[in-house]
Amino acid sequence: MEGSESEAIFDSLNLNPQLFINTALNIVDELIDGAFDHLHQEASTQLKVNGSDRAEDLTKGLDHVRSTIQSALDKRLTIWEKYCFLHIFAVPEGFSLPKDDEASGGDTMDVDDVSNPALDEQLDSLRTKLTLAAQESAQLNKRDPRIRETIRH
Repeated sequence: MEGSESEAIFDSLNLNPQLFINTALNIVDELIDGAFDHLHQEASTQLKVNGSDRAEDLTKGLDHVRSTIQSALDKRLTIWEKYCFLHIFAVPEGFSLPKDDEASGGDTMDVDDVSNPALDEQLDSLRTKLTLAAQESAQLNKRDPRIRETIRH
């Protein structure tokens, strides 16, 4: 994406897809770190190896497992990153940003003009229906977990 038309468009909108991807990758790394720190702590406690020669063996073993998992995860996340740039953050061919005069011409709405009691009433009604539907869905899911599987497929 570097140097591409997509990059120029994202830059003009003050968006940074690379920053999003880097943040997601950092979160995954933090989760892995936390998970293995917790695993090491729990294993040390359960196996009662603190301060013994076995503590070093446990650390080496967990480091090996972590390295194996991290390697596989890194390969998949590299594929995910490429996918994001090729498909998610790719601007369709022929896309162009509206010119400043196009963006301000006639399509703008003044917030003060939006107040409409009938629309507010409709919106409240839809919110109520949505809440009721969510409650009904939750009740159905509690009764029969197979419903979730049917809905997913």
